[in-house]
Amino acid sequence: MQRPAKVSIGPPHPDSVVETSSLSAVQPPDPTYDPKTKDELEISKALSCLQIETLVYACQRHLQHLPDGARAGFFIGDGAGVGKGRTIAGLIWENWHHGRRKALWISVGSDLKFDARRDLDDIGATCVKDPTFLSPDFSSSPEAAVHALNKLPYSKLDSKSVGVKEGVVFLTYSSLIASSENGSSRLKQLVRWCGPKFDGLIIFDECHKAKNLVPERGKQPTQTGKAVLDIQVNLTDSAI
Repeated sequence: MQRPAKVSIGPPHPDSVVETSSLSAVQPPDPTYDPKTKDELEISKALSCLQIETLVYACQRHLQHLPDGARAGFFIGDGAGVGKGRTIAGLIWENWHHGRRKALWISVGSDLKFDARRDLDDIGATCVKDPTFLSPDFSSSPEAAVHALNKLPYSKLDSKSVGVKEGVVFLTYSSLIASSENGSSRLKQLVRWCGPKFDGLIIFDECHKAKNLVPERGKQPTQTGKAVLDIQVNLTDSAI
């Protein structure tokens, strides 16, 4: 398969993608979401039609709310090599065009921040720039950037001294459960930065790292599983 059933935007995927017979027997829903980045993607061909299909259905799902009022989420189940990182970058860029200038990208290793930067560059997300200089007091960095949380202090991220007003905050699951010597937690720091009306993206890359929230009898839930749940409970309007 190189073209999706119902989305015609974008070039064919560069490689064939295999789908199980059980999945291929189920017709996807009709796409109703019209991406703001559609014309740009048609010109740049930075995303294949299969990646754009995921972008369309994810954004379409994010327009819906669950019975408890929380925004609906979307799970990308593509296998290795399909290009999930670039698809995620496309979602960030699409949300950027809607004025959602903050996003959290949570992954398994801090060095993957450079892959995130590359994927954003590849799709033409030139406004989401990388910090070119960071002074010892964290006072000099562009507002729109991919910020490595492990390089930032535990203080208020959008304060004058830190200067993270917008952009992508990239962190690991280990950072999500981290706290400083005086008890300040990264999770509370991120919730405070996002704000109560946050409706931007939270990306749980390699989300199996948050498993065992509901453990076997006699065992305790993992800190990571609890933190992933807690940030969603605190930011119910976020797009997961």
